[in-house]
Amino acid sequence: MTTVTHRQNGQNLKDSFIHDMSKRKRGVKCLRKRLIAEARYLLTHENVPISKVSKRLKLSIPLLKRIIDQSEPDANPLRDKRARIARFSKIHQRARDVLDSYMKHSKTPLTLRDLQTILAKECQLRVSRVYIGQYLRIVTKASYRMIKPIMTIHNELRSKLQRQLAASKFISYLHAGVNIINIDEATLHLTDHRKRGWMLKGQQNKVLSSVKLRAINIIGALTCEGEFLFTINCGNTNGNSFSLFIMKLIAHLDKRDENWRLNTVFMMDNAIHHKGNVIKQLYHTLKVPILFLGPYHFLMAPVEMAFNYIKSHELPTQLRLVNTLQAHFPQFLVNRRHNISRKPQ
Repeated sequence: MTTVTHRQNGQNLKDSFIHDMSKRKRGVKCLRKRLIAEARYLLTHENVPISKVSKRLKLSIPLLKRIIDQSEPDANPLRDKRARIARFSKIHQRARDVLDSYMKHSKTPLTLRDLQTILAKECQLRVSRVYIGQYLRIVTKASYRMIKPIMTIHNELRSKLQRQLAASKFISYLHAGVNIINIDEATLHLTDHRKRGWMLKGQQNKVLSSVKLRAINIIGALTCEGEFLFTINCGNTNGNSFSLFIMKLIAHLDKRDENWRLNTVFMMDNAIHHKGNVIKQLYHTLKVPILFLGPYHFLMAPVEMAFNYIKSHELPTQLRLVNTLQAHFPQFLVNRRHNISRKPQ
């Protein structure tokens, strides 16, 4: 009986302890809700600065910013929007229209200094850049981030038609079973071209083992059969080096099959050394079938996948680069690799 009593007493103590802890948690949650409600009222209705609210209620500034951005679930959206607009009463309706118009139709990236100048010039309104930034984040939900520029020439009608024509020819060649050889070049300046990676919280930068290389240029040709043919040169590609690559590539194909021109086409972009008068005369003399891509037609160039793979891995130093590319080129992209810049043994 004594043992049972002790067990019962222990169970009662445990239940009371759990009950007290749950009451404390509910009390903390209620207190937190009251603090958040008070902070929301001070920020949106009384227009108290966020630093004073943080000191008064002992809440962190990031939490207060989230309170500003997120309205109450049961709140009236129209009333919440009016409260946000009332906080920035200095920016009147005409100034808001000017900001919206410039941000929608501007052809250049806008900074807070630009918007401040626009408001002073168009509306004779002088406000600080911090005030404009808070208005853009809170009222318009805008954000300051990296922009991927698209030039006007990218989407001109002529460029679109040329890309469509090249894509239709590409599809027709694939349907007919033609071996398409995509030719392009890439320049290596470092042994490691990776710019992004996971970092711990608070870690600002990393000391990398990357070494600067002399300008190394790879001219590569990727076939539909998964074969990668390449040369490695020092310096940038010009008409002479590209012409030499084409002659070596044709000599390599002639050794395997003299009638390769009947079922093969070279595909390349519109670089100057691809379409110059001298290289065009070489195409005509050697009877090379050519397919030129449209302007800014990067996604239609499979050889870029090979170059991206090379740049996403750490490369060796200058002396061992050729041997490493010859031995460790990605197996999932190509089945055979041939360095045609070497002399036949």
